[in-house]
Amino acid sequence: MISIDEAWTLIEQNRLTRQSEEISLDYALNRILAAPVSSKIDQPRADLSAMDGYAVRLQDVTNAGTKLIVVDRVPAGTVPSRKINIGEAIRVFTGSIIPEGAYHVVIQEDVEVLDSTVRVSKGYSRSQHIRKRGLDFLSDTQIVGEGKKLGPMELLAIASANCSLIHVYSKPRVAILANGNELRPLGAKLRAGEIPNSNAVGLKSLIETWGAEVCYNEIAQDSMESIQSHIERIGTECDVIVPIGGASVGEYDLMKKAFAENSFESVFNKVAVKPGKPVWFSRRKDQRVLGLPGNPASAIVTALLFLKPLITGLQHKFLHAESFSDIGANGDRECFLRAYSENLRERGGGTLKVKADDNQDSSLVTPLVKGNCLIRRKPNMPAVKANARVEILPNE
Repeated sequence: MISIDEAWTLIEQNRLTRQSEEISLDYALNRILAAPVSSKIDQPRADLSAMDGYAVRLQDVTNAGTKLIVVDRVPAGTVPSRKINIGEAIRVFTGSIIPEGAYHVVIQEDVEVLDSTVRVSKGYSRSQHIRKRGLDFLSDTQIVGEGKKLGPMELLAIASANCSLIHVYSKPRVAILANGNELRPLGAKLRAGEIPNSNAVGLKSLIETWGAEVCYNEIAQDSMESIQSHIERIGTECDVIVPIGGASVGEYDLMKKAFAENSFESVFNKVAVKPGKPVWFSRRKDQRVLGLPGNPASAIVTALLFLKPLITGLQHKFLHAESFSDIGANGDRECFLRAYSENLRERGGGTLKVKADDNQDSSLVTPLVKGNCLIRRKPNMPAVKANARVEILPNE
């Protein structure tokens, strides 16, 4: 049995061979950038007005009561037709290009309109309300770096840089193979001892969130013949195969043996982690197999810990938080407690607070629904009191 850090190292050493493709920004949500994106334009592209008002020469409005002649108007999206001269004002709007010669905008609330002139209600000593060209970024500035997962804010920035096509890593193709005579498709009429195949639903959603494509999602029975049949059907088309269940040492736990008989070489067999000790990892040429335990919490936690970095190629980033309550001493396996952080979504808005769920049984799904993160407890950590600093990993 290896440590979780050793498992992460082995996953990194056996990472997927990744191809890249060029796609439209319209289809890039949750994809991973294969090359950095640099801006094609300055942003903004010119000096722009930040307010509705009047563009003026600053030296013309140092005193309150100054009257100026309004000589033009520049709606946003149009180019000024003339420069500004002494004693003149040009009507501008939020986003209007600032005319040549103007270095200040008097907001419309601070002027009195008098036919073709305006009177300024106060004096100004410094330039205001102008967004300078390139304030956000200049042309050829790197906007988003390689390896970044593209969320809505990254896509907004890339679009602002006038980039319509980007290079992303091709979506890994993933097969999910749940295992168990007790498993039935969702909505089936369940007999005594039967359960819905719920793990596959949660895992499919996570996998797609991580930018991969689920190309196979079936249930194998507790027999070598059934499992072997599914392995043959999956063939070599999938990059990652995710067996769920059949990972322990019981009479019907046949998954690892079935894959071994199909030339998949073991990378690791057990990890000193709770929940999820039976998790295992194998490979065959360019294919990877990550076997997850069948209990819901064990399956989801090990998917977050090991399947996510395998699919995305990204390392975990742990955060620090303060525990709402006492946490008991940990045993010799690294433990991940299902937990909830009230202010996790407002990262950077103060100290994160977190509370572990009261029931950490690995068969339960409600702590996963109520929670949004995992509290990391390293091997043999002593008990801690409320308000102690702990490490957390968001469930995303």
